[in-house]
Amino acid sequence: MCIFATIGKIIIGGALGGAPGALVAFSVERGGEVIEGTIDVARQIVSIGKDVYRAIPPEAFAFAGMPLHGLLKHEFEDELIMVGELAGEAAIFSGLSWPALGPIAASAAIAEGAVPLYIAAGSIVGKFHHRPLDDRELAMARYIFGESLGNPDDIVLTNVGGKDGRAFVYPSTTGSIFVNLGHHYVHNAAIAAGPVLFHELTHVWQARRRSLREVFLYDLIPGALKKEYDFEPPDPSADRQWQDYGTEQQAGIVEAWARGATRRRGGFDVGARSKLAMASPLFRFINGNVMRAQDGARTASGRSVRQLLADGRHRSVRVMHPQPPAVWWP
Repeated sequence: MCIFATIGKIIIGGALGGAPGALVAFSVERGGEVIEGTIDVARQIVSIGKDVYRAIPPEAFAFAGMPLHGLLKHEFEDELIMVGELAGEAAIFSGLSWPALGPIAASAAIAEGAVPLYIAAGSIVGKFHHRPLDDRELAMARYIFGESLGNPDDIVLTNVGGKDGRAFVYPSTTGSIFVNLGHHYVHNAAIAAGPVLFHELTHVWQARRRSLREVFLYDLIPGALKKEYDFEPPDPSADRQWQDYGTEQQAGIVEAWARGATRRRGGFDVGARSKLAMASPLFRFINGNVMRAQDGARTASGRSVRQLLADGRHRSVRVMHPQPPAVWWP
């Protein structure tokens, strides 16, 4: 077991030298012992004692100032460390085995009423909160995604955030998926920014269709690549399909549909359509891809109800687009 498993506290100190080649010093309290460590920003390496952790994948471990955020893997052992932010403080979550724990052991722990190790063994600064989807969030998630998200009990909402408290998703190798909502998180009620949650749940949808052995952090894209979030509504004459959009664009499509928008160019054109509207040009993807859990299915232009019914394999408009649950976001 590596040192992070027993950390009591991590204190990020000042940078030694200028960015981006800075070495950032920090100390770790472990019982009565204080151990020094460094963060090599340019090389994306965290060293503490004799332990060395490297960022995976490199593009997910973006430094846009401190504190750092991303996923680290021990250089020699199968141990993962998730680094996030809680109320402006660095937070390190340990006990993420890759792939040592496995889904069978995790399922057994949950069945016995225990909190899985990848939560309970975490060592953090600040107050760590987590919960499942609440009733309103779950009802709307089922309206948008149908059963395509898998078991909702495997979705864990947390108050961990990336840089500036931004939300991101980490699909663990145990089968659970952490939807880290940062400053959007609310512990005892549905989060106010519902469309942001559905953006992140689209990443859950995507992760369910990929191998969880492929370690990936959704929404931790460096600032220079933020243009990858922008998208235009599909041009009926261009025959653009769901799979032609990138990972973040797909999540943006679901978020836009929940907001009543049709495109994103830096921001959403909110008000272009009603929230969750069948008349939206984006509904063809919700209907023919998202709800059917069909990543590669081809859909028609969506310009006729007949096409929408056929793509979604529905018997009637009422089945295809029933009255949604109450919308709680502005």
